[in-house]
Amino acid sequence: MNNLDLLDIYDHEVRQRAQWTRMTQEVFPNIVRHTSHERIRGAVISWFDLDGSDADIEIAAQAAHYKNLGMDLVWKVFGHDLPEDMGSRLEAQGFVLDGSDALMVIDLDEAPDYYWSQPSVNIRRISTPDEVDAVMAMEKNVWNRDFSRLGTGLKMDLRDAPHHLSMYAVFEGERSLSAAWMYYLDPAPFAMLLGGTTLPEHRGKGYYTALLAARAREARDRGIRFLTVDASEMSRPILEKHGFIHLDDSKEYERLYTEDVK
Repeated sequence: MNNLDLLDIYDHEVRQRAQWTRMTQEVFPNIVRHTSHERIRGAVISWFDLDGSDADIEIAAQAAHYKNLGMDLVWKVFGHDLPEDMGSRLEAQGFVLDGSDALMVIDLDEAPDYYWSQPSVNIRRISTPDEVDAVMAMEKNVWNRDFSRLGTGLKMDLRDAPHHLSMYAVFEGERSLSAAWMYYLDPAPFAMLLGGTTLPEHRGKGYYTALLAARAREARDRGIRFLTVDASEMSRPILEKHGFIHLDDSKEYERLYTEDVK
């Protein structure tokens, strides 16, 4: 399968069809959007099919809809999307660029052999709120950020949608040393990898590779063919070393409205 074919599959299966936890999907002829059940989590435009004649009108309509709801809106734009100046059009209507990622994908039918033989190195499957808290404490230690909101969402998904989320971590006693998780993008044959963080003093011990392999084995056992990552510039070469290919780049444009609502 060539990269263009795989990108077409990703667009159709992930951006247009995949269901996200704690969000309601709405499919329109030219737009697919996901609206959070919690106002503070906002909404995402995951896919669009627009041209120069209707793009500005659609941007204004979506922005007005979420302004009326008092919900933040993220519009995700990929490099192959049309019109080519979509980012500029969004910025002209008040959206702000909020980050960019490399779309990395691996076909598990073509994954390296060590994915299937990698030792588990004391990996634990996360299932309790206390274990999630331990992982969030490790993330805060590494990134010096508050991850309590992320932790709350992960706990909710483990409780209410455990078939969508799998979490793994390496523990020393009750302290998390490294952790990663994975969302199944039903009904798509894709799973999205997230996390992959290790405490600095415990790097170089194979935890990242072991967590990657554990998730790949589970995904394959569940009939998933592709793993995908929205990768940072730092993560991209690591993923390439593990067999992932770069399909495209994406940018997120954000319009904030929650601060306007009392």
